[in-house]
Amino acid sequence: MHRRRLFLLAVLITALALGSGVWSARAMPAQGTVDLSVQNGITDNGPFLAATPSGYFYDVTVTNFGDAVATSNGSDLTVALTVTGGLTITSASGTGWTCSTSSCALNNGETVAANGGTRTFRVQVAVDPNPTPTVSLQAVVAFSSDTNAANDSFTKVTSVVGVPDMQVTKTLQNPPLVHNNEARFLIQVRNNGTTTTINPVILTDNAGTSNIISSWESTDPRWSCTLNSPINTILSCLFNGQIFSGQPAPD
Repeated sequence: MHRRRLFLLAVLITALALGSGVWSARAMPAQGTVDLSVQNGITDNGPFLAATPSGYFYDVTVTNFGDAVATSNGSDLTVALTVTGGLTITSASGTGWTCSTSSCALNNGETVAANGGTRTFRVQVAVDPNPTPTVSLQAVVAFSSDTNAANDSFTKVTSVVGVPDMQVTKTLQNPPLVHNNEARFLIQVRNNGTTTTINPVILTDNAGTSNIISSWESTDPRWSCTLNSPINTILSCLFNGQIFSGQPAPD
């Protein structure tokens, strides 16, 4: 009877030891990852007006799609900014951000929460005197622990109202083209934009290295042209007048 009790006690101690061993060997959860994105994260207050150069902005939002918090050390979480088409960045600012006119950095200790957390800053822009019909802001986010580069860049395109949009056509007047024979071309310029040109229009025609431009003529004295003498392969012209919206320039 005494021996049996000792045997049962030994079995019980062994079972507890095995249970403790299984518990201590349990795997720890995997560490989370950070996935910062600016994809579709830019909004604007456009369209912009060419006649009103200021008062425009873009809001840039950085989103963390990862399951770990992104914590900045003051220099390792940044957003680079680039504008095109006749825009100038005048300032940028946001809570927790330090910005210049070319980038913003999240301040030391500031975070972007996991699972859809966001941080936003605003970029103020001005429209240059001669913008293109569309302008854009590109934002590129960078972070030392980011795990997905595919969504780090985004470009927001904005329309500009009240901009000339020049079109040029070149038509052969005496077809067909024959080697060593003179060919005559009609070059026409048209303003397809929504406002009249306010600056001289510059036109360049490059005939290529195997052709020579022998002469040019225009019925309007506001056109003036020069050739790149002595090889005469490039015609450079200036129209010193206005071209109205939806209208061609005189030939």
